[in-house]
Amino acid sequence: MTDGSIRVRIAALRRAAGESTGTAYRLGQGLGATPGLVVTAPGWATTAALAHVEAAVHRSLTVLGGRTADTADALRRSADGYEAADDRAARRMAGIG
Repeated sequence: MTDGSIRVRIAALRRAAGESTGTAYRLGQGLGATPGLVVTAPGWATTAALAHVEAAVHRSLTVLGGRTADTADALRRSADGYEAADDRAARRMAGIG
């Protein structure tokens, strides 16, 4: 059984936020900056369907990139909050001594 306490590594939260920001950018911009991923095949019935799939993939990755960016922001806010709580606790402890 544990005492219920948790250990938060603020630096790890900030590192994860930074990595998530990079991932978000690559998801949102990486493929979106590459138009025409589908090879055109004149006369093929699949050409139009593949163009729709390509557009859907671009949209989905852009949405996923936005959500990943939101997660990165939440991680940063969490790190800020934990750091602020640690600072407040340290000030209180300094006042006791």
